[in-house]
Amino acid sequence: MATYRYEGPIYMFGRMIQSKWIGETSASTEGRARANLGKQWKTQHNRTVNTRISMPGTLTKMEWRV
Repeated sequence: MATYRYEGPIYMFGRMIQSKWIGETSASTEGRARANLGKQWKTQHNRTVNTRISMPGTLTKMEWRV
């Protein structure tokens, strides 16, 4: 599993509601990471799971070196 980081705006129903949000999650694919981050944002902001949001910013795959 990789760690993904999102940094960018959050849109709800086509309207920007937050200009910059930062979140991180672990996931096996980029699509799963976007879903996890969407749920994370909804939980933090007391929105229902049915709320439609979009995250058009960049999703970065974090590379950790030891």
